[in-house]
Amino acid sequence: MKNIHGQHSISRFTIVKILKKLSPKEITELEKLLNSPFFNNHTTLIKLYRELKKYYPDFSDKKLTKKYLFEIINPGKKYDDKLFQKYLSLLNKLSEEYLSILELRNDVNDRELKVLYQLSKRDLSDVYSRKLNEFENILETKSKIDDVYYLSKHRLSEIKFYHKSRGNNAVSGKTDLTDSYNNLVNYFLAVSSSSLNQVHSNQFSYSNTEPAILSGKLFERNELEKNLAEIIKNTSSNDKKSLLFLELIQNDLRMYSGKKGLKAYRDQKKIIFENSDALSDTMLLYYLKRLNVYCIIENSRGIYDMQKDLFENYKLILEKKLFVLEGIPDLRILDYRVILATAIKNNELKWVEKFINESVHLIKEESRENIVNFGYAVLLFHKKNYSGSLDHISMINHELFPITVDIYILRVKIFYEMGFFDTAQSVAESLRHFIKNNRVMSDIMRNSLRDFYKYFTALQKMKKNQSEVKIVKLLSDVESNNGTWNKSWLIEKLNELRN
Repeated sequence: MKNIHGQHSISRFTIVKILKKLSPKEITELEKLLNSPFFNNHTTLIKLYRELKKYYPDFSDKKLTKKYLFEIINPGKKYDDKLFQKYLSLLNKLSEEYLSILELRNDVNDRELKVLYQLSKRDLSDVYSRKLNEFENILETKSKIDDVYYLSKHRLSEIKFYHKSRGNNAVSGKTDLTDSYNNLVNYFLAVSSSSLNQVHSNQFSYSNTEPAILSGKLFERNELEKNLAEIIKNTSSNDKKSLLFLELIQNDLRMYSGKKGLKAYRDQKKIIFENSDALSDTMLLYYLKRLNVYCIIENSRGIYDMQKDLFENYKLILEKKLFVLEGIPDLRILDYRVILATAIKNNELKWVEKFINESVHLIKEESRENIVNFGYAVLLFHKKNYSGSLDHISMINHELFPITVDIYILRVKIFYEMGFFDTAQSVAESLRHFIKNNRVMSDIMRNSLRDFYKYFTALQKMKKNQSEVKIVKLLSDVESNNGTWNKSWLIEKLNELRN
């Protein structure tokens, strides 16, 4: 039985999955960690890693089995599955240790705060004071604004108070306690508003099977807005960073407070575009995406046309290279499809083609081929190359949920434009069944798609039996329904029939 186990591929093991995701530089660094006696004193693990490294990044060689690796590191010994599993487990733990070091490198403030705390605990007051001055200078002059900045300031104030208390000087630490509280409140406001807004926006995309349970009145939107206004009022006009930070949170909350929404959106966009260099990349990306969520929701309601704004917001995200944070590409399919749609609605077809070609490296490797084919399918449809669009759709091997609906709609429109009306209706029927059976999409999205199906089916009937009175009536219905999916295309086709 052990021999059978030894023949199995190791591609399913955690260590191999981790190694596949490391860069060549990180693969080299991990080997250095394994060679360090501080982290590892098992020479067998070093041998195992060096052999594994030969097959990076695919690890697809058929001979790469547990038995093969065991023989490399233990020549002449009989395969022992239990012992080999132990090797893999130890190697996995060391790789996790390396990942934690990477994260510590990325969060410089966290590392410096931990050092400060250790210096205080060990009564190294002179070293502590020097380090404190250096860190406070860096924090105020080089750190950009985001929620983590205020969390770091809160933790720094705590350490300063702790240090003074240990020196029997707690009285002088009163200011530190106040700073600790105020910075923690700023962090709390940012995180709370972010969570509330995410709960709010999710209802437009996904079905909420369980109601959101909030921890009391403190977390309600009205209470947050009220408290935030009071905090802004009491914040010194000299504290430009805090005022900017608090205004961003305030506008973000107000964007979803009824009639004030559009003004808050405009104010927020102005602040973000004027202060983009003062915000951390993470916070800039977050608030630009929040602007985009507002635009998408208003477009879906049909109240305001936010297509130009959407395009401008996404262009800034791409120009600032915000889809690559900490060296990790992260252009998600939801953003990709909106970028395509909004650029096309702004008649930026050349820009779209450039975007499709230049954004490939921003997409997860396993999804690249499908998403690029989807991009070209959409672009070629708008260039009226319908057969080319269908060719690219046929090359999509797996339809992820966000683009499954798009592909249904795209195929309906292609077959209609090509004059294959029965095929177009057949695809529309498949879409209707998909809508009926899908339990993930929100009611808002479901109703919008149902309206498209209803109006498209009526359009097909008008095509066969034209009546100007009925066409005008249907056109009026479509124009007055703000939530209809692909409303502009339906209006265009009805006007063609009418003329």
